[in-house]
Amino acid sequence: MKLIDNINHHCFIQPSKMQGGVNGVFAGSPIRAGIPVCEIKGDVFENEKELIESGRYDYTLKMGAKEKIAQYACFHIDLNVVIDCHPVFSENEIGMGAYVNDRFNWAARLHPEFQEKEKNILKQFKNEKSPTTLREVEIYKNWKNEMGWNLDYFPVTNSPRILLLSTRNIKAGEELFVDYGIGHWTPFIEGYKALQQKQTEEMKNQNENVPVLKPEDFKVV
Repeated sequence: MKLIDNINHHCFIQPSKMQGGVNGVFAGSPIRAGIPVCEIKGDVFENEKELIESGRYDYTLKMGAKEKIAQYACFHIDLNVVIDCHPVFSENEIGMGAYVNDRFNWAARLHPEFQEKEKNILKQFKNEKSPTTLREVEIYKNWKNEMGWNLDYFPVTNSPRILLLSTRNIKAGEELFVDYGIGHWTPFIEGYKALQQKQTEEMKNQNENVPVLKPEDFKVV
């Protein structure tokens, strides 16, 4: 793996402020809104199935995911290919975008406060799922900025690269975040719920096997 970012805007990598001990990307100088900050590139696959079958992400099952999940993969909507920028397995150059975190992981998205805020913003859209008009897109972008994300994806036409563009002015030293999307976190959420259900059933079975004591069992002989 080679980390070479051709549009790196004075960014640097250091331990993230998020929990989990992961690395994150930080702005080395002030960044204006609406400009390329760093790039996502790496190994190109025809689809996610091909990437999963490569075995790169077998380890995610041990992390609690219900199914294998391509953690460092991005779909290029124009070329209809998947770009994988895994820092360990990628054979081609990767950009700084491989280290940009999501402001809200699967656990944070299960928090009632986050779900309530997301529910309220979706109510403002005609289909109550995603923005479909320019006005709705602007509302959604402002909401995401308020929630702590400050980058968004921009696929490069005719090139297997995705730029991460600033969605607002970013201060020097500020950590960079992009929304991976609920689809990325769903396998972890489903894995967590499945584990919860299993633990509930095991606890229920244990309670059913506990003998019920009667008053006469406490008589002194």
